[in-house]
Amino acid sequence: MSGWIELNKNKHLNLKNKLIKYRDEESGVELSPFIPVLGELSETEEKNGLATIENELTDMARALAIDPLVGRLAISMNNYVNGELSDNRILIKFKDKDFGYVYSVSSCQFTKTYTHDNYLSEYPFGVEIYIQDFVGLCLGKIQIWDLAGTSIRSWYLGGIYENIIVFFYKYFGEQRRPDLALKVYEEYISQK
Repeated sequence: MSGWIELNKNKHLNLKNKLIKYRDEESGVELSPFIPVLGELSETEEKNGLATIENELTDMARALAIDPLVGRLAISMNNYVNGELSDNRILIKFKDKDFGYVYSVSSCQFTKTYTHDNYLSEYPFGVEIYIQDFVGLCLGKIQIWDLAGTSIRSWYLGGIYENIIVFFYKYFGEQRRPDLALKVYEEYISQK
């Protein structure tokens, strides 16, 4: 019974061309404002913040390696819009910066990378976030849902639960990171 499942190559090519056309043209869709939750960092704060981020990304890489949704999907992919994928499948891009951190599925680690305009077509999964908000998330100054809607953007393949923002909700959530939640709550209570 071989051949009972066949790839419709014409439909696949048609859908791929539509995706490329949509990516390359102005869609006319009005985007919501993309604004940070926290204020800008000084040069020293950003330098210290990058050390905090890199420390957090070590643990995050391990969590991604065993994640049953986005981690598993990222590992299983071989091709994307521009053809064959490298080992780097997930990008954390900092808004208004020319760099971010990319996750390698083979080495199970994040490494700093400089980004260019076509990062959406290079990485099948990613998130764009202000650096001060990501530092704040790692330090327990804000929680992930403080970023929802206007301070974080993502792109992904797969279902609605197979993306980096959903992974962040699990990774930075109160059940996994009660230490960060405690800091946020203590700060909130001290302001009352």
